[in-house]
Amino acid sequence: MIRFCAVVCLVALSALIVAPPAHAWMKLCNKTPYTLRTAVGFFGLQGWTSAGWWELTPQECKITLMKPLEKRYYYVLAKDPQSGYVAGGKNGFCTQEYDFRIEGTHLCEKRGFAKEWMGEIDKGKHAEASVDFIEDTAVLEFGTFGYLAYDSEGKLLPESKPVGIEHRY
Repeated sequence: MIRFCAVVCLVALSALIVAPPAHAWMKLCNKTPYTLRTAVGFFGLQGWTSAGWWELTPQECKITLMKPLEKRYYYVLAKDPQSGYVAGGKNGFCTQEYDFRIEGTHLCEKRGFAKEWMGEIDKGKHAEASVDFIEDTAVLEFGTFGYLAYDSEGKLLPESKPVGIEHRY
């Protein structure tokens, strides 16, 4: 009997060790007619971090962060170099022209980076989030270009609201 319990416990323990990680992500989707360059910001192990660029063609989605989204707030930026539209916000993060992952949000220019302004996504207690960049004056609070945030079931995050940002860079 003891041997049987030991075998059952060993099998159960090995199943826990090889179990796949929890499914969690930050997905960005382009619901506009423009090709967008997108970036994300978050508080990571080394403090505030920004990463990009993910290019999204019209109607394309990409998972930008494939990890447990442990923090409540994440930040997004999308811009279309052709039209000059930018969807961002009030939170400054460091970026650069080419693909990047930058630790810290301070002294961007002195460190050789640009400072760009990202919009806040309040994902609440949800483990994952999806952000749609849209061009729709009927949905957005203001402007014609902006974003909406959803949970993993496709429901608009109750902590978030439609954000419209329209400015040209």
